[in-house]
Amino acid sequence: MSATPEVPPVEIIPFGPGGEKLGMTRYEILQMMEANIAYFGDAMEIFLTMLFGYIVAIYLAGPKLSRIQYAIANTVFLVPMANHVLFMYRTVVVSTQWDIFDGTYGPEVSSFYYENFPLWLTGVNSYLQFFILIGLPLLAVWFGWRIRKNPPQDRLNLPEAIE
Repeated sequence: MSATPEVPPVEIIPFGPGGEKLGMTRYEILQMMEANIAYFGDAMEIFLTMLFGYIVAIYLAGPKLSRIQYAIANTVFLVPMANHVLFMYRTVVVSTQWDIFDGTYGPEVSSFYYENFPLWLTGVNSYLQFFILIGLPLLAVWFGWRIRKNPPQDRLNLPEAIE
């Protein structure tokens, strides 16, 4: 009968200050970073769904709303959107927090990032993200205001179009 060899315990390599307290391997830390990045992607899908849902709803109902109803609709739209943008910001911050525990991974990623993304592209990306998260909801509210003030003319219901 052969004796089963004992497997030595796996060494947990600490990453940066406080990394040993986590008791996690590099793979597990990177998985947590990846999970938070995936949460951001899911949050962006929900953000765009809420945005275009508002645009369609305000296009259909906007001309029929009073000023108070329009203000309530915008508040009901903008408050959850602001909350959602803060949630997306939080997911990015939490993702970068995992990077703190990985002392050698951060500079590697930064080096790779800056080698492949020039500074001008990083700036464009930052402004584009700001416009998407802040500008598009405000643009949608402006669109709703314009629709409310100048309702669209439905050409299919005009008497000339029927004949």
